[in-house]
Amino acid sequence: MVHIVDMDTTTDNHSNPDNDNISYAAAAGLLGLPRGTLYWLVAEKRIPHIRLGRRLVRFSKRDLNQWLADHAVAAQEGRNK
Repeated sequence: MVHIVDMDTTTDNHSNPDNDNISYAAAAGLLGLPRGTLYWLVAEKRIPHIRLGRRLVRFSKRDLNQWLADHAVAAQEGRNK
C-alpha cells in the first residue's frame, strides 16, 4: 500500500481533518483583513491565536469564527436620521 502525502502549501491541515489551525495568510483571508491588521491584533492580544514560537503563530478556525460572532453588532431598527 502506498501512502500519498498532499504537499499543497495553501493549507495548513496537511490532510488531517482534525487540525483546524491555519496560518496568518489563511486567517487574513478568512476574516477579510489585511495581514498587517492581523499582525497588529495579535501583537495587542485582541484576537485568539496560538504562539508556537517567537515568530510562529497559528489560528484556530473555530476560535476565529467565534471571535467574529462575539464582535458582531446587531442592527437597530426604527432609527431614522
